[in-house]
Amino acid sequence: MKKKAARVISILLILVLSCTVFSFAHSGRTDSNGGHRDNKNVSGLGYYHYHCGGHPAHLHPNGVCPYSGSSSQKKPVKKYTRISKPTLSLKAVNANYIKVSWSKRSKAVKYKLYRATSKYGSYKRIAVTSKTYYNDKSVKNKTGYYYKVKAIAKTSKCNSYYSTIKYGKISFNGKITLSKNTFNLNPDETAIVYVTASGTTDQITAYYDDDYIDIEWGEKDSSGRLPLYIYSFANADDAGTKTKITLKFRNHQRLYQKTLTIQLTNTAAADPAA
Repeated sequence: MKKKAARVISILLILVLSCTVFSFAHSGRTDSNGGHRDNKNVSGLGYYHYHCGGHPAHLHPNGVCPYSGSSSQKKPVKKYTRISKPTLSLKAVNANYIKVSWSKRSKAVKYKLYRATSKYGSYKRIAVTSKTYYNDKSVKNKTGYYYKVKAIAKTSKCNSYYSTIKYGKISFNGKITLSKNTFNLNPDETAIVYVTASGTTDQITAYYDDDYIDIEWGEKDSSGRLPLYIYSFANADDAGTKTKITLKFRNHQRLYQKTLTIQLTNTAAADPAA
């Protein structure tokens, strides 16, 4: 009886295996997309179907696997296009500062400007702006600088590459010469210092502390010297105090200056005029 039962079970297993092989076996191999070419249409799904994720043979309507989490289901790949890099140009304005300009990029929301003192050195960001120019007024006289800029998009993956590096510098040759740089001055005395400017047509401006002195410019003489009259109204108690006059070119104040030092005394100066 047991042997007969065993034969029945064996027959049933053979039938089940035969049906399984008949249902799924067909020619062709599974490709990289999990797809299977079924030339004889054994599955009844057509000449091509999928077995991805270990699921039964199935199709992908509209390219989407009906089984959630299927390994063959592909997410759409979003494409990013970089903004074209800006074109950079430099101009030294009145030998005072460098104007850095670049071409506008329609999809840019702002621009980042970088500067270094050597072409392949360390670049420091000096400006973030929505404009297409930047006036660099922090440059030093006769020092060369290298610049590059990049356009910034709403999405960082669309940011432009850096522009071509450009080089620029300012060369201001203005100089102030004084007939003397320091002297003593008594109360109620007037001294004269002759000031000569060279290398520029820029005018000279004088800055001083008016608690002790007053100044007045005279007419330029035949040698091109400007007389600067300095009057002291300090009292005897101010003796020993030093006060200064700082001379600068009006349009190049941060690039050059000259200092005149005055010692307030209570003894008549030997020669108050130069």
